[in-house]
Amino acid sequence: MKVFAVLGSPRDGNTNRVVRAIEEEMHKLGDAEFEYLRLKDADLKQCIGCFACLHKGDEYCPLRDIRPEIERKMMEADGVIFAAPTYVFNMPGLMKNFVDRFAYVCHRPRFYKPALVVTTTGAIGHQLSSFLMAMTVGFWGFDVVDKVSVAFLDNVNPGSQLTTDGLEKNRGRLGKAAAKFHKAIEAGPRQPTLCDLVTFYVPQHAVAEKAPKDLADYKYWKERGWLENDAEYAYKTKVNPLKKAIAKVITWATARGWQ
Repeated sequence: MKVFAVLGSPRDGNTNRVVRAIEEEMHKLGDAEFEYLRLKDADLKQCIGCFACLHKGDEYCPLRDIRPEIERKMMEADGVIFAAPTYVFNMPGLMKNFVDRFAYVCHRPRFYKPALVVTTTGAIGHQLSSFLMAMTVGFWGFDVVDKVSVAFLDNVNPGSQLTTDGLEKNRGRLGKAAAKFHKAIEAGPRQPTLCDLVTFYVPQHAVAEKAPKDLADYKYWKERGWLENDAEYAYKTKVNPLKKAIAKVITWATARGWQ
């Protein structure tokens, strides 16, 4: 299996070490080919918020860099790891710019495969950071199978022995996360949850009812048949009838709020 790891740290530190530990655990479970993207070394320019990718299409982005190549690698991978340290209760600027550059995928999801979110922290704040990262890539279509956080309580003194202890004390947790990630990749696309269905039906209704026909979102959803009456989800799968009914009610209630 092919795993693509996006590392959002500005240095080769604790976050990278945690992902390497997960890779070691994955190798214990079978063949796993890892490829790393270190955002600190990547030619990924700063998003300028021009809305070209949202209105016209991602091919109209004026920034010429490796963003299309990154998307291709995420598409080709069997699973993706998103890893970043916690800076002021959130992801650092490198990772934030990364998700900004893929803002259009929130409108036009495509990565229906397992993902693992990894955060590190010097003390606190990782819960919010990991939640925001997981929510973002979830809108992209990813199935976030686990969120893993490791606290390194001595970041002000990197030479301390506690740095190693912070990683080693979490070896069992990392092994369990690697096992869940490995199992999800082997299992293939999952049956959509209630949250998955709501995340699909609400924009489906918005695009069908509100979007201009020349908008990139409308063209994307139309081409995939997602605007047809019988489109239950983004890919062919069994949809729980009760979950579908609840999701439709939530979509109806949400749409009423737009009026």
